[in-house]
Amino acid sequence: MSVLDATRALDAVAEAAGSGEQEPPAEAEGEDPAEDEGPSGRPRPGAGHGPSGAYRTSGAAGGHAGVPEDPDEDEDDGLEDPDDGDSTDRVGGRTARGDRVDRAAHGDHRDFERRTGHTGHAGHTGHTSRADHGSLAGHSSPWVDRDGEDGPAAPPRARTRPPAPLVHTFRLVHDSLATAPARLLRLLALAPAGFVDPQIASALGGCSVSTAHAALDRFVRLGLLRALGGDRYQVPGCLDPLLRAELAARERPADTLLARARMLERLVRQLQACRAVCEPAGSPARDRMAELPHGLRFTHPAGARAWLETRRPALLAATRTAVTESQGALDTLARRLVSALARAFDAHREPEEAAPELYRLHELVLRVAERGRMPRERAAALLNLGDLDARNDRFEQALVRYRTALDAAREGGDEQAAGRAMESLGACYAELEEWERAADWYGRALEARLAQDRRADQEAAARLHGRIGTVHACAGSWEEALRAWRAAAAAFRRLHDPADHARALAEVARVQQHAERPQEALRTFKQALAVAYRAGEEGLAAALELRTAEAAERVGELRAARRHRAAARRLLGGREPDTGPGLPLPRGAGRKGDGDPRGPRGHSAEPGGAGRGRVSRGYAAERERDR
Repeated sequence: MSVLDATRALDAVAEAAGSGEQEPPAEAEGEDPAEDEGPSGRPRPGAGHGPSGAYRTSGAAGGHAGVPEDPDEDEDDGLEDPDDGDSTDRVGGRTARGDRVDRAAHGDHRDFERRTGHTGHAGHTGHTSRADHGSLAGHSSPWVDRDGEDGPAAPPRARTRPPAPLVHTFRLVHDSLATAPARLLRLLALAPAGFVDPQIASALGGCSVSTAHAALDRFVRLGLLRALGGDRYQVPGCLDPLLRAELAARERPADTLLARARMLERLVRQLQACRAVCEPAGSPARDRMAELPHGLRFTHPAGARAWLETRRPALLAATRTAVTESQGALDTLARRLVSALARAFDAHREPEEAAPELYRLHELVLRVAERGRMPRERAAALLNLGDLDARNDRFEQALVRYRTALDAAREGGDEQAAGRAMESLGACYAELEEWERAADWYGRALEARLAQDRRADQEAAARLHGRIGTVHACAGSWEEALRAWRAAAAAFRRLHDPADHARALAEVARVQQHAERPQEALRTFKQALAVAYRAGEEGLAAALELRTAEAAERVGELRAARRHRAAARRLLGGREPDTGPGLPLPRGAGRKGDGDPRGPRGHSAEPGGAGRGRVSRGYAAERERDR
């Protein structure tokens, strides 16, 4: 049967079955900055880990073979037919019967779905069922029910057996292609969620971007791809099982794994550039982006955000498949991809907007860590999941995450992660207004920090003294609160941090006021005021002038109170100060979002309102006002 006869037969099948071409999902328009690119380089091992989601890979099991560099742009990649002057108008090569396949054989360019009536979408690479993510470490994702699916909505599965005319015509067209374009077509089965652009195709095929772009346009004309606009394409769902079958039959597993690794490495580098464009000019991230090929760089944050939004479902799908379909061979790349994607989300999306995706990403890393028996990476993933739970007021769930993370950190000998877990447990108990437990966990974290001699640990110890003072004051334990805040003030003085030294002294004075020691409170406020002036902190000095005025009024020194208020007005540029001034607190001493960058994010050690036991309503209310 000739190709033209096969096409007519397909039209008859489509007419009988009833065509109903399914439109591709609507996506935000955004120009792909991809242009011709040079070598992609080899994947690096993972780097250190912080709360933003960058995972350590030291001692990590798993990895992948080195990714070979892409050919240069001007090399002949074999995707064009050597004897075809206009390869964009027809498929090069001949069928087994010698019939030339040209545009006329495809009629009005309708794709295979319309020809066969087979409009159902096959599940592309990247579809992961709810069961895959439903429960990890005894937890279910809090965003699964909200979204209805764990991840971007995947199209429904196609029939298990594609129609015979579809299979016959696909093989006819596939066999008519030259070796290189046929191989690229098969590798499109690895495209995440069926999404492909010239950069992804270039990485999969190991060819230049311009050659990959020309091949994709050619596949569109043959009905093998849908064009989504802006150099974006979609693999039709009905072709997914056929492409997978051809890939399994004709490609070695090692070659398939290598193609997937090249694609993931390309996505990692694009995500790094997507985040770097938001950094200040001259920063290390900008310098690294300048070294990338032109096609991987972004010139403006708006363009990077548009790129991220249009590719977000595909990026999430690529991460899932790297974890679920590579049997651990690409775990290192998967962790790097999660890290790069989390940092890009931090740079371009609001925390509430990115929280569902970040939660799923960290669950995937948790799965990788558990599969590879990597306790340090497991602790890091659990800490990030606990932070997301706590940030969304899921404190009971966060407590379980943090306790499990503490066990994993101790198993892996990671003292930093163990200290962070203990500090986070204290913050959770403080939010639940369980002051004794909060003080106990803060105390354990303090002991761990004091055992170290680095400056970062000394700063963390000063912060923890303040957090302990806060929870004791909220519980009405004034003596314990005074000892803790005095220790914090002394620690900040030793660190040569006059601003936080002044703030800690002000907290000592505030506790003295609540403990009915007004004369001591006035003297301490004056000490804090002198330190603030020496530090050159005019805003802090203005707030302390007002607090000193209030303390002077309490002991009946009205003339001194007027003098301090006048000084505050001068510092404020003549503006009348508020009657209830807020006093900036020492970094990390209970203010949301402050503290050590490795510490809990979004936690607050000072609650507002009444709590359990001996709670000082006045102190908690003041702390809530000043926060």
